[in-house]
Amino acid sequence: MQTNPTGTYLISVRPTWADAFFNDRNPKTIELRKGNFGASLKPGDSIVIYATMPVAEIIGTVKVVKRESLAVDQLWQTSEQERLARVSRQQFDTYGSESDFRYWSLG
Repeated sequence: MQTNPTGTYLISVRPTWADAFFNDRNPKTIELRKGNFGASLKPGDSIVIYATMPVAEIIGTVKVVKRESLAVDQLWQTSEQERLARVSRQQFDTYGSESDFRYWSLG
C-alpha cells in the first residue's frame, strides 16, 4: 500500500493578514499567493503562519483543505468577493494585476 504523507510548511504573512486566519467570528479561509510556492501543497498539509515585523513570531497553524490555481478573474468569484480571503476588491486587484494566483482553502 502506498501512502501520501502530509507535509508542514512555513509562510511569512504581514500581521494584519496573519491575525485574520485566527479571527473567531470571521476567519480568513483562503490564502492567495502568486508564483510557485504552494504548487506541491495537498489536502492535509499544515501551514505554520509566521507574522512578520513588528510581531515576528509564529502565531498558529492551519490545515490545507484544497489547493487550486485560477486566473485572477475567476478567483474573485471563488473567494466569494472578499469574504473568504478577507481582502478588499482594490487590494485584490492591486495584488493580482498581472498573473494567475494559487489559492488554498484552509481549515
